[in-house]
Amino acid sequence: MRIMYHIGPWCEKQYKTIVEGIDENAETLQISGFRTKDNSNLTNRYYELLEQNKKKQFILNELDNDIIKRCRLLRSLKEEEALLHLNSMRQSIKEVFDSFNPDILVSETIDQYLMDLLFYECKNRKIPFIGLVVTFIDGYYRISAKGEYNYSRKSSEKEINKVINMLLKKDYKPTIISSLFNKSYKKCLKKYILNMLKIPYFFFRRLPAGEKYNYHYWASLKLSIGSFQLFPKFNIGEKEFIDKIDKIEKKKIFIPLQYYPEATIEYWCEELNVIEYEVKLLEYCKKLSKDFTLIVKEHPYVLGTRKSDFYKKLLAIDNLIFCPTFEDSNYLVELSDAVFVWTGSVGFESALRGKPVITVTKPYYMMGKQFKQITINTNNNEITNFIKEKTNIITRKEQEELVEYLLNGFFPGKYINNASWKTSNKQDVEDSLNIGKNIRNFICQAKKIK
Repeated sequence: MRIMYHIGPWCEKQYKTIVEGIDENAETLQISGFRTKDNSNLTNRYYELLEQNKKKQFILNELDNDIIKRCRLLRSLKEEEALLHLNSMRQSIKEVFDSFNPDILVSETIDQYLMDLLFYECKNRKIPFIGLVVTFIDGYYRISAKGEYNYSRKSSEKEINKVINMLLKKDYKPTIISSLFNKSYKKCLKKYILNMLKIPYFFFRRLPAGEKYNYHYWASLKLSIGSFQLFPKFNIGEKEFIDKIDKIEKKKIFIPLQYYPEATIEYWCEELNVIEYEVKLLEYCKKLSKDFTLIVKEHPYVLGTRKSDFYKKLLAIDNLIFCPTFEDSNYLVELSDAVFVWTGSVGFESALRGKPVITVTKPYYMMGKQFKQITINTNNNEITNFIKEKTNIITRKEQEELVEYLLNGFFPGKYINNASWKTSNKQDVEDSLNIGKNIRNFICQAKKIK
């Protein structure tokens, strides 16, 4: 077996171990946008092609438009420049695939154009692209290239009931979320200062030869510059929000804001017209506020980086209550008649509690009658009727079906995506070898289904 795997410096040894778990005798090739970590000549060839192609005129097609719009780096460039980088990288990738001829490719879940191009090259050659991602349920991870649902296994009745009981606890927060709620406003200020320091840091990281167009450095620099503001908003939200909510007679829709830019929006939304999150959110809030009261809460990780102008526009919308950032989401779900999300896990947790969930896309966990996908043209009366029919009506059997569907797309185990993986930690190594075994079984199962 020939296995190609894409890595960044933060996960090199981890992915080597995962690949070993797939097949310890496999012929492997490490591919990376970091020149010092790339063993495939991908990056060197990409820089050569940038020079060779700079006078070429590339025509924008539908696929290239999709790749550019989803990538936070490419969409920040002029179309001509974006097409130059896109097509130069694509040509380099094709040459690497022709040379190595892989049977599968393993990667983190897609969050930039290089990985997206790898995905489409795999698709053209009918090669499995295995993307790994953590989940909002502790002790599980899943295989997903772009946030899509993939049936992975058959979960047990005992496991299903255990997860239901865990998720229905009022104080349940997965590790990836609870760490954010431990942050104080002082820590948010520290994050804001660190974000400012990223500007000179990533500027200088791009200076060495061959790193000018390193995606991580280039995109991080642009993102830090784009989110910089002299007077950021930290302490947002109305302290007396409960009193306001108690006086409301209209149906209430809870809107937990999502972190953006983020792969869970850019790549997990199939509909390209909703990935410009902040612009589209304002459009939907204006529409919904005509007939509903909106209860909005900021994502803790965004404090200090979301532009003040966005808050100004949001707060100008009628029938909107902005809650304090560190208020418990489960409590706000209880106070509301419905929940409105893009892809956030609050959508699933709300559906499990019997709340109607309105979405602008089809999140991977969407299954059953608790969900309704809408567009900007969906009539508010239609949404009202959906909320009236579904509010607080869910049986234990329906809860079991929801969680069974979810867990059938998850693997039990631990996948680390925060750069804390260590070769010296025997448990980390064992977990990664098990991930590799599950990937091997997943591929074999997919072949049988076909």
